[in-house]
Amino acid sequence: MLRNFLKRAAVVALPLVIGVSAHAEDSAITIANGKAKMNGLLKVWLINDTSLGHQTLANGEVNKATTNFRLRYAELKFSGSVMENTRWVLAIDPAKYFNATSPTDNTILQDYGMTYAVMPELELTVGNFKVLTTAESLDPTGELLFPERSMVARTFGDYREVGATVAYKTEMFKVAGMITNGKGGNGASGTLPNAASNLADVDAGNTITDPHPNNKNLYFRADAKPIDMVTVGAFTTLTDFSYNQLGVWGANVRVMPVEGAVVRFEGVRARQKVYVGGGELNLPRNGWVVDGGYQYGDWMPVARFEAQQAGGTSATDPSFTGTVWTVGMNYMMNKNLSKIQFAVSGLNNATSDTFSATAPTTAGYASGSYKAVNTFKGTLATLSFQNAF
Repeated sequence: MLRNFLKRAAVVALPLVIGVSAHAEDSAITIANGKAKMNGLLKVWLINDTSLGHQTLANGEVNKATTNFRLRYAELKFSGSVMENTRWVLAIDPAKYFNATSPTDNTILQDYGMTYAVMPELELTVGNFKVLTTAESLDPTGELLFPERSMVARTFGDYREVGATVAYKTEMFKVAGMITNGKGGNGASGTLPNAASNLADVDAGNTITDPHPNNKNLYFRADAKPIDMVTVGAFTTLTDFSYNQLGVWGANVRVMPVEGAVVRFEGVRARQKVYVGGGELNLPRNGWVVDGGYQYGDWMPVARFEAQQAGGTSATDPSFTGTVWTVGMNYMMNKNLSKIQFAVSGLNNATSDTFSATAPTTAGYASGSYKAVNTFKGTLATLSFQNAF
């Protein structure tokens, strides 16, 4: 009975909330020079965040738990080819327009670039795209196990920069290197674009500040599949071509022990230099996450635990660790394209990423994303409707 109810509810709810139908197969259209195709991802959340009830506002009032709808993704992706051994991509997300409160995630223009295959295994790509960092941040958004990526993935990845990538790929492994403008983005020297974030404000607890926004950054990542059921990977980030200001190293492993099941682990080690009273300190910014799920028919229960080290701007302001556990259930209606996801998270030293602990001048609101903030705790419940085509 419950299964039939959810199927009927999904048939009614998804077109109303999202307004389009999913199509499992991509179809290409012929253009003046070559072919092109369009894909899309639409995702709407209903969120309840009790961690906001721990916020003390500037006027002395205590903020209450907040329930919000959120248009998380409205992605349209165009891709194609105009000549042999080349391809292009252009992706936009109008939902970012409504996210002006977050400077890390408010640019409508997402991916754009051109790729040239020097040989079948070797490709050169230039444009604006995600940097080569955490594995989860590089996973397709429509295929995520949870409504939102982990705190660790969003701290060290899931952001875009302008640059060039060289990648060499075989059936068993892939290695890639990337050079970018850093936070300088597409603007002139000394200016920042709208989506200026590299690894954002460490005082706010979520991510790490790049002290020199126009440094050119280097990223390297390698992935391998030694056997069918195991995938491993590693990456490193060099800010301004060195580890002097900010060094990041990470590794991950994914195991599929039986059909329909997956277990994943990812760990990141980072050190950031800060200047205090004329001296220098190298402060830790480490994080790790373990999660997994098992799909049985249309249902997929999932679970995750993560920890992120944050804070620590001086010797007298030590770092702390935010931890989050999450359990959830996914209901698949069209493989991984159309689905309903429900997840509940327990936050400890963590809260909504829309809240600034250093300047709580207005009431926060539930965003569905979270970051490490000392002494904050609560729960976050997210009901997600997704349709991809």
